[in-house]
Amino acid sequence: MRKKISICLVLFIIASLIVFLMPSKSYAICNTVTFTKEVTAVQLTLADGSIFSNMSIARNVNTQPTLLPSNFKNLKLMFVVDTENGIEQNKSSIADFIGKIYDLYANNASKVQMGITGFRDFSVEELTNRGYVPSTGYNALKNSKQDILNEVYYLSQSNYTLTEALATAQENITSNNGNRNDDLLQYIVLITDGIDNEEVAASSNVILRDMSDNMVAMYGLLIGTSQNENSSMQKLFDRVYEMTVADNVSYSNVKYQLENSVYDYISQFVVKTSTLMPSGGDSNTLLTPDKIIITIDAELVHGATLEIEYKMTSSRVAYYGSGQIYSNRIIDHKDPQLVFNRDARLLTDSSKTNASYGWQMSGNELITDSTQTETKLLLSVVLTPQQLKGDCVYRNSASCATSFDVGSGTSASYNLTARSLDVQILPPFGEEELNTIDTNIVIYVMTGLTTIMVLGTVFVATKVKKKK
Repeated sequence: MRKKISICLVLFIIASLIVFLMPSKSYAICNTVTFTKEVTAVQLTLADGSIFSNMSIARNVNTQPTLLPSNFKNLKLMFVVDTENGIEQNKSSIADFIGKIYDLYANNASKVQMGITGFRDFSVEELTNRGYVPSTGYNALKNSKQDILNEVYYLSQSNYTLTEALATAQENITSNNGNRNDDLLQYIVLITDGIDNEEVAASSNVILRDMSDNMVAMYGLLIGTSQNENSSMQKLFDRVYEMTVADNVSYSNVKYQLENSVYDYISQFVVKTSTLMPSGGDSNTLLTPDKIIITIDAELVHGATLEIEYKMTSSRVAYYGSGQIYSNRIIDHKDPQLVFNRDARLLTDSSKTNASYGWQMSGNELITDSTQTETKLLLSVVLTPQQLKGDCVYRNSASCATSFDVGSGTSASYNLTARSLDVQILPPFGEEELNTIDTNIVIYVMTGLTTIMVLGTVFVATKVKKKK
């Protein structure tokens, strides 16, 4: 039996040897808050109580990961630059920073997209008489280093307000996000010597907060001014939790800020550092990039119990406040085939049950309210041979409302969703199936040849008849 299963899996195993060095894609991630859902163990127990398959999966964090193309995240970065004062010196600092980013990515530069847009701090009177207003709906992101450098060098005094420039940056940074995961790093860099127009500051704050709520990381360089300089600046940065701000920066210090604070952040998060490492499982269980596969014969599957243990984790990199997570309200979107039992014991820690993590059914929803940053859940299903004939795949995802400290007695909350690896049960492709396939192929080939011969005979006979 085991030889039969081993033979059918050998090609899958060879093709998957590299998988264990690849990062999982079960992450829901922003630049500062993460929520992950992973399978930590699977076990298949036969009806007689014997364990057929048992695999544990741990995440291995590598602080010095191999800089392979697959390990680099895609980068979208937009500069929003005040073009009224010191623009030439800012251009030089930005160009040098762009060079460092491309040096970091080296041969993976195809994953870099950067853009730049300028703005002016218009007075109320200037806004009234401004006349032509450029469109904010253009594609500012460039892929090649030279293209973005050209955009920087030719940046001149802009006819945009800060609100319009931020709208352009937001559209470029957040377009085509899809189901954002651990493969994308989004960043906005704002450089300004101050805003006096309160109306513009208020409307710009709406965009900054929207990007903050969508977890786009931002960095503000305030040249010769601060967030509390005047009421306009206070309005601009009010409750923008995903932006770190450097106050009273000199023009000569812009390059240092970019090449240290901003570059350090990007270089820290741009390379994925963790991989999944399985243990156990024997030859009948296989971990692939998107699922866990267990093969079992139909005569063994009747009455067998499949148990799947999940781990959900939330974390935050703090810009404001301590970053302490106050609560996680998690709703598990379990596969309808899987069953929840509050008293079910975990596979990796038999001293704990689902109840230990506060899981309970609320109507049709499986929910827990937890102050812990890590939560586990065990779900199970009793298998039947009929299930092997259908789509025997068990899918699972979860959504999490994470509330955390942002300083001054204030908290913020984000909603994130993450999906785990699928678990699939398959029958083995044994000799009987191969023989059946071979027989069918022979039948099809013989039928095809017979048809061709019959048609050929009719064609020849018709030709002979015409000649007569």
